Amino acid sequence: MMTRSYIITFFLLSLSAQAQTTPTKASTVDRPTYHAGQFAIIQNSTDSWTDQVVQISDVFEDGSVRVRLSDGTKAFIRSDTILKTLAPDITCVDSHGTKICNGDKVYYPLHAASVAVPEAKVEHLFSNGKVEVLAGLHHVFNMDEIGKETACSPQKITICKGDYVVANGYKESRPFTFEGTVDKAYSNGIVLVASSYFWRLPVNVSGVIKRTETNDSQTTGAIIVNNNVGKALGGTPYTPEVDSGKAYDPFAAQLDELDGKKTAPSDSK
Repeated sequence: MMTRSYIITFFLLSLSAQAQTTPTKASTVDRPTYHAGQFAIIQNSTDSWTDQVVQISDVFEDGSVRVRLSDGTKAFIRSDTILKTLAPDITCVDSHGTKICNGDKVYYPLHAASVAVPEAKVEHLFSNGKVEVLAGLHHVFNMDEIGKETACSPQKITICKGDYVVANGYKESRPFTFEGTVDKAYSNGIVLVASSYFWRLPVNVSGVIKRTETNDSQTTGAIIVNNNVGKALGGTPYTPEVDSGKAYDPFAAQLDELDGKKTAPSDSK
């Protein structure tokens, strides 16, 4: 019995000694490994710092880094806060079944009619879902705000480039409905609708209706008069909405006329 007790005691003492002499390993949290020259974006900071794209200028052995902003300002970021403070750049990201990579040409939000298509080159993608594009100046957007051109909209596969559609738009926060041809479709659910030979308006595909049959040759687009005009003419909310026969022109007074602020259009069909 004494021999057995001695063996158990010796075994326990050995375990205790091993626990005391075995060095404690440093925390192995999944921390990105940065290198000098790499780009990253600041997050969870003050308003003036959040979404600032920075370049790593110095790396220290404990994982701390020094970063440089576009204006030359430098800042030190400690290793114990780097996970919450920085998001590293990445090469590509999947977006609604489409891969978007650095250097790709993408749609960016313009929220207005434009003669030029609102597209720009991706400068950097980041692990937190932010993306930097170069559109004259450098702009940072959320990943779901940009989109890569596709043949048809991934969110509504029945809407494709070249389709004639009815869509909803705005002028100074006033909604109006217009028609036109889908000029481009993007992976983030935006379609660019051309209401004339010049003007294109980005709209969400969820508010777009495809024309499936016609015996009309109209393809240049038109504004559909909303219910305010029907009421101004003594109609009801169920009065058929009049087709103006006019293409959308953001600088013309036609929307005011069609909205009942002046007179009903004399050339309405």
